[in-house]
Amino acid sequence: MNILQKMSQNEQHIGIMGGTFDPIHYGHTEMVLHCLHYFGLDKVLFIPAGQPPHKKDIAVSDREKRYDMVKLATADMENCEVSRIEMDRDGYTYTVDTLTELKEQYANAFFFYIIGADTLSELYSWRNIEEVAKMTKFLVVGRDKIPSETLHSAAARVREDFGGQLIDACYVGLNISSTDIRRNVQEGRSISGLVHPDVEEYIIKNGLYRP
Repeated sequence: MNILQKMSQNEQHIGIMGGTFDPIHYGHTEMVLHCLHYFGLDKVLFIPAGQPPHKKDIAVSDREKRYDMVKLATADMENCEVSRIEMDRDGYTYTVDTLTELKEQYANAFFFYIIGADTLSELYSWRNIEEVAKMTKFLVVGRDKIPSETLHSAAARVREDFGGQLIDACYVGLNISSTDIRRNVQEGRSISGLVHPDVEEYIIKNGLYRP
């Protein structure tokens, strides 16, 4: 299905899935697959954060290990790529800088940033969010803990406050979180079915999230 109209045949519609991915899990990959096919995107870029500014006081796993896990989780996903655009940048990584670079790389592309409904309130803390809103549209994936009325109300406030263009992805994401996965590993519980088997093997092999 393609409900996003293109202005020309040369135009590309590229989805962006950014995040810390500590670790990447099926909630991330399933929402991407939905948006990829539902909106008829040409491809989706997974962009692991190098040094995320919103987690200054939170311990984050080594960036290369997080990148490796994203590569493993997406290896079999068609029309999906993993970008190092934030991994290789010094200092904190901001979306406004990433989009500016991507627009230089993809001159004929329109970008669609895939976010969960729980991220809507966080948009207010993004650097130069008004500029970000000019460079991308947001595809918003629902959460089962967030009623649709609350989602629509939050989206309306975002549009009014900084002109953000938000599109309902008509999909409720899986109830999986990286925090719960890390806790499961710490407590010796299984994470099977929450992450790709190769990611699970990588976590065990590298001793990630152990006390």
